[in-house]
Amino acid sequence: MFMGGFLGIALLSNSLRAQRFRIYINDMWGAAISKFYLRLSERLGSVFTALLAFDEKYEIYESNILIIVRKKDLETVREIMRIKREIEREYEDKIVISPYIAREDEEDVIKTFQRASQTEDTDPNLLREALKKFSERLREAGYAIDVLIPGYEIYESNILIIVRKKDLETVREIMRIKREIEREYEDKIVISPYIAREDEEDVIKTFQRASQTSN
Repeated sequence: MFMGGFLGIALLSNSLRAQRFRIYINDMWGAAISKFYLRLSERLGSVFTALLAFDEKYEIYESNILIIVRKKDLETVREIMRIKREIEREYEDKIVISPYIAREDEEDVIKTFQRASQTEDTDPNLLREALKKFSERLREAGYAIDVLIPGYEIYESNILIIVRKKDLETVREIMRIKREIEREYEDKIVISPYIAREDEEDVIKTFQRASQTSN
């Protein structure tokens, strides 16, 4: 989402996290990363925790994507790399996905990626105003069953979007609206959504508790 030009998908899991990302979902890279995220979520299930993506040419540790997993065994790594190649081939190798795979407990690595994507001096009141506008626009468009804005970041996300289905088209439209709002605020704020299906009860309860503390 960014300084130096980032793409952000918190997108987006089982935990779809996005930390300070700007997403340009209409370009080839944005569409490919959305598809990559969804396929990781489908194939890895609860092992897949989060995906943080930058612009294709922006790298940290020679990687343009951070994939956070609960376990980093050989089979998990192999499956991630299989999916990476599937996506690259589907786009005729016009994009290159260079993932860095980290476990949830590799905090130093995760913080390095987060710092690279963070914007500075965000006005909290301006951010909350933007999040409310984002929430209203999602409801009007019919993409969200419910939206929760916590008093602090949960899973590196500052808003929860609850949907009936988390398919590629739904994610694309949510991220398109996210970018509309960020542009309206001249990129002075960053919206980092967590997208959850209505049956992801543990995630929803976590956000509900955090939302109550902010009221």
